[in-house]
Amino acid sequence: MDKLGKMLLKISGKFQLFRKKLKENISLEVRGEIILPISSFNRINQEREDRGRCFCKSRNATSGTIRQLDKTIVAERGLDCYLYYLVNAENYGIKNTSGKY
Repeated sequence: MDKLGKMLLKISGKFQLFRKKLKENISLEVRGEIILPISSFNRINQEREDRGRCFCKSRNATSGTIRQLDKTIVAERGLDCYLYYLVNAENYGIKNTSGKY
């Protein structure tokens, strides 16, 4: 696992989606995107406006948040994620990973 992967693993518990538990303790590899909803982006910029340090783009705010070492800051920022692919899904008895679950 690379350095960024290790950082993501440390902060993954702060995502609402990852708080659900699996029935078994298994290791999964998924593909997805970490996003900062526009409502969270606007809220963060309102809070930072007093210091004159607003983010220009939500993408910059998202990447900066991912690299934060302080979990409380990560939790406060309101990141979310979309998971769109389960690697080797057939190993878990899943024939098709498309569609809603």
